[in-house]
Amino acid sequence: MTATPASQMLSVIIPVRNQAGALRRLLGKLREQAIPPDWRVEVIVVDNCSTDHTAAVIKASPFTYVLCTELGSGAARNAGVAASRGSLLYFMDADTLPGSNEQFVVVVDIASRIGPGRFGAFGGAVVIPPNQRWNPIAIADHWACWFNWHPVRPPERTNLFQPGLSLVATRRAFDAVGGFDNSLTVMQDMEFQHRLMGRGFAIYFTPRLVVMHEARGSFWRSWRHSWSWGGPFRERYLPTVPDYGLKYPLGHPRFFRNLVPLFRRRFRMVTRIARANSRWQVVYCYPFLAATIFAWAYAVVRGREPTHEERSPI
Repeated sequence: MTATPASQMLSVIIPVRNQAGALRRLLGKLREQAIPPDWRVEVIVVDNCSTDHTAAVIKASPFTYVLCTELGSGAARNAGVAASRGSLLYFMDADTLPGSNEQFVVVVDIASRIGPGRFGAFGGAVVIPPNQRWNPIAIADHWACWFNWHPVRPPERTNLFQPGLSLVATRRAFDAVGGFDNSLTVMQDMEFQHRLMGRGFAIYFTPRLVVMHEARGSFWRSWRHSWSWGGPFRERYLPTVPDYGLKYPLGHPRFFRNLVPLFRRRFRMVTRIARANSRWQVVYCYPFLAATIFAWAYAVVRGREPTHEERSPI
């Protein structure tokens, strides 16, 4: 049999740490996926020093097991790429599920329609799983995190980064910028794509590429997650948008007085987009959404970036 050239291989890379249950569900769905015509697909699962039975789940599957001893999703993704062979890289997180059994077909079709030489990366819509659609805390957690990547947003070339939980990149672009920054604990995907755009690679959003993401279903987990993003948002995102409109800029001794404006701006933005997708969800989760976004806003003015250990699981 003639070997399929590297240009016709899709490499699916999944970093994971201590998420055996979620990973088992994902790998089961990936086994059911249709393979794009004239393509081969390899699935590489990178165990980032798990202490539960994640390794056993991977080894019981037909997919490739890779161990990465350096903590962090950036390091794990880089290790997965190093072990891969494809010219098209699809990064998925362990707590996601593909939107259909045609996920790989959709990835390849979108890449071919855009044109391999015209993009560095693209992502798509993030939706809540059906089993969580009546959990108001999970709904609030979902919209607080993924309001920018919703299914009614039109396809477009964008300067907004695409989340690493479902991110397609060409190997050419990945190699050009040296992959992910292993030192970062949060927003590795944003920083990676800023470097891509700095090198002239285009970033695209396409709602056809759908993943379901399991939201945090308890208030404590949702609040804690929102808190963990506040410090990195201040340190890593705000410096990239000098026109964010804060009364007291970064470094100002009264920066903490931005708390209420930050909350109001984010809350209005999230609820507007959530209403455009499902008005009843906003009404149903309103108080939890407000509490979750307030935790994020307070962390922006008072929080810090978590360590790799504090960010686990990936």
